[in-house]
Amino acid sequence: MDEPIKHEHIHIMDTVDTFQEAIMQAATPLINDGYIDKAYVQDIYDSLEKNGPYIVVADYVALPHAQPSEKVLKNGLSLLLLNTPVDLLGNPIHVFIVLAAKDSTAHLASLKSLAIFLMEKENIDALIGAESVPGIQKVLEERWQTS
Repeated sequence: MDEPIKHEHIHIMDTVDTFQEAIMQAATPLINDGYIDKAYVQDIYDSLEKNGPYIVVADYVALPHAQPSEKVLKNGLSLLLLNTPVDLLGNPIHVFIVLAAKDSTAHLASLKSLAIFLMEKENIDALIGAESVPGIQKVLEERWQTS
């Protein structure tokens, strides 16, 4: 799962009304392709309510995820880029990367790869500046560390 996100799991929207809508929009490709059960998204909402904005991992970036469970059918990632940021409990967010991990090992490996990518502000700026799915793919292919 350390490879860039599949193009079918990347999309761009101009705006959404709520962070909940953004999370659902970001998770939809994983639901449609059988990676996660829709109930996994409810687990994310429940965890946010309980733990606060733990999914905000960098300026303008959220990593919606919940504990590994039977609601995750396959390991995967999806990405939603919003042209206009949405407020997530006091944080303006442009990029939502949904993490679906079946077990703790996959969960930690994915978090490590994402952390390395997101530590560089230039990577985040490049994602936010991408104007198309191929543009996002190019950013991921050129900058994502797979080891």
